[in-house]
Amino acid sequence: MKTTNYHFEKIAKARLESTYQDIEDWEDEFIDEDSEIVTTRDTLEDFLKGSKGWAEATGFRSFEIEGHACLFWESMQGFKGQARESMVVVDFGEFRCAYKF
Repeated sequence: MKTTNYHFEKIAKARLESTYQDIEDWEDEFIDEDSEIVTTRDTLEDFLKGSKGWAEATGFRSFEIEGHACLFWESMQGFKGQARESMVVVDFGEFRCAYKF
């Protein structure tokens, strides 16, 4: 489950789409191997089920980027005491990538 430039591009576009920005500006996002991207085999359904147990999960929506299903939470907090962050999850078929920002 190695992420490549292809995956970084789709994650950047999903992050822009999630905040209603122009996805053609994806190269300005600087998402690369140094970004904190979590790669998992958990399904999108697993993320949806899991979000019900988070301390906070607001502003949810789903969308698609160039054939890849995506989930977005405007504000999520896994456990009380953790920072609240936005998160986008992109489905690449064999695995999913989660990116908090």
